Amino acid sequence: MGAAARDDAGKAAKAIAKRNAADAVRYAELAVGEQPQSAEYRALLGQAYLVAGRFNSAATALSDALGLSPGDGKVALNLALAQIAEGDWQGARRTLDSNAGSIAISDRGLALALAGDPASAVDLMLPVARQPGADAKLRQNLALSLALGGRWQDARVVAGMDLSPTEPDKRIEEWAPFARPVGRADQVAS
Repeated sequence: MGAAARDDAGKAAKAIAKRNAADAVRYAELAVGEQPQSAEYRALLGQAYLVAGRFNSAATALSDALGLSPGDGKVALNLALAQIAEGDWQGARRTLDSNAGSIAISDRGLALALAGDPASAVDLMLPVARQPGADAKLRQNLALSLALGGRWQDARVVAGMDLSPTEPDKRIEEWAPFARPVGRADQVAS
């Protein structure tokens, strides 16, 4: 049974990478059915559900995975994203807060912004972005958080730190519709 679960999990991971939601869900569900106590397979199922846009199911699978393997930052981040997509911003912020030590600041900051708290996201990331060794991912997540908070000029300046001179304006144009989603899951889906 272990070999079959590993095989199905491998197929699910490949389907997730290809954004093939139907196969990802099918194979991940098979893997979990074969080894229901595997946190890894439940997390994989949660990712498959995220790809499929099944955010409530994703939240359940990821919560189960986190219960089986507490402190897994990737699982906690994905759980928070599923909660955000479901409109449960308070639940997402609780998930992010209770797993703060295991989620990278750049990811946690952006997730906070997506959970409706861009000011806290900026407060979290800005001091780290000013330190030597801060990377482009952190700065770009900070810039997007600034944009989500309506601080467009600041977002352009921060985004421009890692882009050619013409690219910040393009990035801001891409972010404008993202900052004003039509549905609650639009930002997570993008």
